[in-house]
Amino acid sequence: MAIGGNPWWGWDALLSGGVTHDSHYITLTEETVLVHEISPGTALPGELRYEIAKSQAQEHVTEVRRRTFWSSFRFRLPGDEKATRMNVRRVWRTDLDQFLALLGAGQTPR
Repeated sequence: MAIGGNPWWGWDALLSGGVTHDSHYITLTEETVLVHEISPGTALPGELRYEIAKSQAQEHVTEVRRRTFWSSFRFRLPGDEKATRMNVRRVWRTDLDQFLALLGAGQTPR
């Protein structure tokens, strides 16, 4: 699932290196949640930034908002006091729903 900062920044800006916010790929395995940064210029998973035990990951997810075009949730990254807003494009909505269900973090849609 690819997630990023402000949803109004398009992939064109990301690919041209014009985006100043962090974008991430989040992968859920049987035991962990992996958070990779997105490599500038390729829009593919890059460096592994965080590895969180799946059993603890639910505690990191708050404020789930499912919207028509952009959904979002807050995810507290390790070492950060404040949760980061993760925007999810419409094309990744099914993956977001599956991710939240597998974590047991699916909250009532707003």
